Amino acid sequence: MNSVLMIGLLSDTHGHLPRFVHDGLTDLLVTHIIHAGDVGEPNLLAELQRIAPTTWVCGNMDSRSIGPKSAVAEVGDSHLYVLHNLYDIDIDPGAAGMCAVVHGHLHEPSIKWKDKILYINPGSCVYPRGGHPPSFAVIRVQNDRLIPEIIFKD
Repeated sequence: MNSVLMIGLLSDTHGHLPRFVHDGLTDLLVTHIIHAGDVGEPNLLAELQRIAPTTWVCGNMDSRSIGPKSAVAEVGDSHLYVLHNLYDIDIDPGAAGMCAVVHGHLHEPSIKWKDKILYINPGSCVYPRGGHPPSFAVIRVQNDRLIPEIIFKD
């Protein structure tokens, strides 16, 4: 049987979860959510947890006392390293067995591959920069393959 896992990715929500993100995560039947920091309001995490299990980290605008600076999300057989600012990475993702690095901070969505590791920033669904519309991202995990996609607000 060919199983597919859907991972929802958010960053820089700053206390807001727009309807297009909530509905998108729900409609896509995400099995896990990753929030790469600047959550803004702890009750937003509870809302995400009602959709799917959630791994999250603190961003520069969050109180560091409420959560971790980095985390590893285990989704199926995939290990994804999560941090807010990519410039603060403190591991070698390949040596650590990670298939992806999820980050935020810049409020600009990006998908890049380096040494077979996916580096993905979902952008910001509330305060986008760089002329981009509000966004979040998903990663479809199928046959040990990561298929990333940025989803923009219409």
